[in-house]
Amino acid sequence: MKRSHVVRILKEIMKIDGYIRKEEEIIQQEPSIKTGRQLRVAIAKHQKEIERLERAKEEILVSLDALKYIQRAVLWDHFVKGEYWQRLRFVYYYSERQLRYIADEGLEELGKVFERNDIIKAFLEYTKD
Repeated sequence: MKRSHVVRILKEIMKIDGYIRKEEEIIQQEPSIKTGRQLRVAIAKHQKEIERLERAKEEILVSLDALKYIQRAVLWDHFVKGEYWQRLRFVYYYSERQLRYIADEGLEELGKVFERNDIIKAFLEYTKD
């Protein structure tokens, strides 16, 4: 899987809960829902999407757990939390160059894992703009 796709997945992981809330809001704002039965049908339709998103988040977190601690920590802090390399330098006591190397190794390993995972690939398609 391309490095840019792995980075996008990592950046999107924190937005999954927002996607789930969006699905729930769609149900509540559906103008065609007038009866309890129509509401149940709408909920069932969107419940599948919510379950797919929750499963994707779980799969991504499990994949991250397979990395070495330092790789996981650096990837999480930089790509998910958005911390700058300059700040992480003082947190982990590595140079920026070393941190980027650690991140590149982690991204490469994650790419291999993500490539074999259909749930994560489907999530990548879901987040495509």
